[in-house]
Amino acid sequence: MTFKVNENTLTGIVRAKISFARDKGKFVQPELAQALALADLLQLPDDTLFLPAVCAAMEMPTRLDDTTSVAFTREVALAAGCGRLGGRGQA
Repeated sequence: MTFKVNENTLTGIVRAKISFARDKGKFVQPELAQALALADLLQLPDDTLFLPAVCAAMEMPTRLDDTTSVAFTREVALAAGCGRLGGRGQA
């Protein structure tokens, strides 16, 4: 599967493109599939920026057996995916 994902790509776009590729029997890059699995685990909305949200979530030490830990990681990912963590010149 060849499509570009950048800092402005929405989670819903990535979900749709990966789903389409899988339906067509095309190869999906494992790194992208793993990142989408994390976004799905955290139930990130389609209008969240994919890369900032997933990268922020990957930086968090998360215990999958602890719902509070998962919820906190989700909030961090949502904040990053909505531009609320102060990146790129934001306060």
